[in-house]
Amino acid sequence: MALFTGYIKLHRRLLNWQWYGDAAVKSVFIHLLLTANYKETEWNGIVLQPGQVVTSVRKLCEDLHQTNQQTRTALDKLKATNEITVRTTNKYSVITVVNWAKYQSDNDECSKQNNKQINGQTTNKTEKINKQINNSIRNIRNNKEIKELLYCCESNKAKSEQKNRCGKYHNVFLTHSEYEEVFNWDSGCTLEKFSERLHSRGYKYADHYLALKKWHDQDDLKTGPAEISSSSYDMTEFERRADALPVYRKAQ
Repeated sequence: MALFTGYIKLHRRLLNWQWYGDAAVKSVFIHLLLTANYKETEWNGIVLQPGQVVTSVRKLCEDLHQTNQQTRTALDKLKATNEITVRTTNKYSVITVVNWAKYQSDNDECSKQNNKQINGQTTNKTEKINKQINNSIRNIRNNKEIKELLYCCESNKAKSEQKNRCGKYHNVFLTHSEYEEVFNWDSGCTLEKFSERLHSRGYKYADHYLALKKWHDQDDLKTGPAEISSSSYDMTEFERRADALPVYRKAQ
């Protein structure tokens, strides 16, 4: 546990406190009084007021040598009787001793100032805290929207690059952009003839778009397009037809 200087006040009225006979609750409460900030402090971008302490159930268990269940039950009892309030995150908890200034107050000016800070926070401080919370929520929401937008862009890109079946016999595989380009050559005539050729003769190509493009550029529907290599070609059949039709092979 960290070392602190100074002292706190512990009034004899604590003897009549309803939780005085509960050792675990009393231990947690006095520990919170000892570790609470006595003046306004900034920690990790959070403004802590007098009477507030940053801790966790695990840390309290270690400091007080209590079990997890004992500590959680003690905190629940203190919250139920409005001795403390707890604001919890996934990493830590900010615990506020509700009447901390009242417990520590006396007639000097310093204690009056502390009492004012803990019991009557100004509107500006409240607005500042609310603004910080709203900004954090807004940033989280924006990050989520950005992720969703990126996901949609990636999904649309993948869909646009996906090859779909087209042609008379649905045996020509083209992306959406490739299909539009081929169709615009001659209103789909080349595409339909190419589909018929694949169906009737069993020709296969590594890339239908390249085959169609070469076919169209050469304007030769009898011999077909120029050579398009593919590692899936049957080399024996390829060599046998090399002189006549180097770009085709018939389906086996």
